[in-house]
Amino acid sequence: MDPVPSRRINGQALAKAGEGDGVKWSQEASGQTTSGQDASDTEGPSGLEGSLTIVTMKRIPEIVTTPLDEGPSEYNTPECLDTDDEPGPSETPVNGLRRLECVLSKSTMSAKNVTLVTEFVLLGFPHSRDVSMFLFVVFSLFYLSTLGGNTLLILTILGESQLNTSMYFFLLNLSFLDVFFSTVTQPKLLANLLVSSRIISFPGCMAQLYFFHFLGSTECFLYTVMAFDRYMAICRPLHYMNIMNRKVCVRLAFGTWMTGSLHALIHTILTFQLPFCDSNLIQHFFCDIPPMLKLACGNTSVNEAVILTNIGVVSVGCLLLIAISYLHILLAILRISNVQGRKKTFSTCAAHLMAVTMYFGPPVFIYIRPTSVYSVDKTLCVFFTVVTPMLNPIIYSLRNKDVRKALQKLRDQVASPI
Repeated sequence: MDPVPSRRINGQALAKAGEGDGVKWSQEASGQTTSGQDASDTEGPSGLEGSLTIVTMKRIPEIVTTPLDEGPSEYNTPECLDTDDEPGPSETPVNGLRRLECVLSKSTMSAKNVTLVTEFVLLGFPHSRDVSMFLFVVFSLFYLSTLGGNTLLILTILGESQLNTSMYFFLLNLSFLDVFFSTVTQPKLLANLLVSSRIISFPGCMAQLYFFHFLGSTECFLYTVMAFDRYMAICRPLHYMNIMNRKVCVRLAFGTWMTGSLHALIHTILTFQLPFCDSNLIQHFFCDIPPMLKLACGNTSVNEAVILTNIGVVSVGCLLLIAISYLHILLAILRISNVQGRKKTFSTCAAHLMAVTMYFGPPVFIYIRPTSVYSVDKTLCVFFTVVTPMLNPIIYSLRNKDVRKALQKLRDQVASPI
């Protein structure tokens, strides 16, 4: 008969009493047993006072064969070794088993092999190699158009003194945002279309997620401020210049950038404090919150709640404020008796309405839904990260008479000989 393994906890010895579906552990004492068992059925040190009790419990993994008093220091914790509590003879087996269960739990947790993710793979779009080159050409044209159009609009606003008003000051901020916003995702997208690895480092993924939500949320707040500016210009024309002066405009613009930064910082911290220890394959062409939460091996309920409140509610709230502003604008336009005056007044707001419609729809749909559909999300993200930044300078220049005149003046200055 093989020796029966024993385990000593706070001076009390527990010994395995038999094999089978369950494992019997007994507290050894000086030659006395209970439950009808013979003292010869167990082995272990003698000389311990108390009665022998045999308890049946679930089979214990092999990982607990190390004696407690020789095991790692993290097992010698107050919850496992309560030396302040001296149990009586009848309570000793129960207390011993409780301590044993604590040891088993900590042993199992320490034995779990966890490998943390240090880099991610952006899967991007499912396509063949031939389509990859076609997509590279298409997205390159979009990106170059975004950079060229917004840069031209920035130079036009800065170079024309007649455009030194609050509306064009906010439009200048929007052009800067579109340049930065497209640069966060499109260069990496273009690189991944040419190479097969598509790897992004952990810090790089963190930075991309932060700047994507920083610039995206800042643009969301800026559209709301621009709607308020149009409301003041049309519904409160006599007070417009006094209220929307240069100092107020700078503060409003600065507030949108700072609020967007805080918004992104919250989501970045909450997302990357989660453990990523399973897959590192991101089902997207950039690092965003929903696909990152799919890879996390921790509890993401807090992140999902913050997404619903801090992204969904903020987007819907901004969209609601814009709708209220334009409802007042529409009522003011309807009170204009001259038809030509109505058309001229509404034309100043049509470009902004078009840009708002293209920008707000995709984020609201992506972040408010409880579940994510990768194919749909990718299409929507392409629209408001690639297409919308490219169309904004076209929309604001073609539908704005002052901008068209300034562009023509800039063209004549470049074309004229020095």
